Amino acid sequence: MVWIWSPEYFPAKADLVEISGDIASVRIKDDFSGTSAGALLTGFTSVYFTFDNHDGQYFYPSTQPDFRLVRDYTAVNIDVLIERSKIGGTEPFRIWQIKENNPNNMLEIATYVPYEAIITRLSTIGSSMVNTGRWLLVLAGGLILFGRAMQIRNKRRFSRL
Repeated sequence: MVWIWSPEYFPAKADLVEISGDIASVRIKDDFSGTSAGALLTGFTSVYFTFDNHDGQYFYPSTQPDFRLVRDYTAVNIDVLIERSKIGGTEPFRIWQIKENNPNNMLEIATYVPYEAIITRLSTIGSSMVNTGRWLLVLAGGLILFGRAMQIRNKRRFSRL
């Protein structure tokens, strides 16, 4: 857990580039299977966007803030920040900031999730996972010691019989 959620995992804002354009398609996919089959399991899904004027897929995972807003209300035209180093690859681009440009969106305010909010949310999730991992490690160590003590006690007990 410590290696997965280390601070180096998050790109610096200077390493990001802005892509803007009209949304060509939106698809909600399960992160495990890559299909829409498990799209209702919010904890394991991402919203995938394609643009009219840019190649590739861009995804916004459910672990990032305001996922429901992005999933249900984002439309027409958006500006996103993606990692510059990932351009030219075959993997989908992770969205590190999203800003909607939709003057006709009257149901909800325009979607805007800043880079800082995403990093804060992912850092919080990461630190809670690391802390949980530490507690589980302590618990596992305690259970091992308890099991070893019971093994020694039972060995002495049955050796007298």
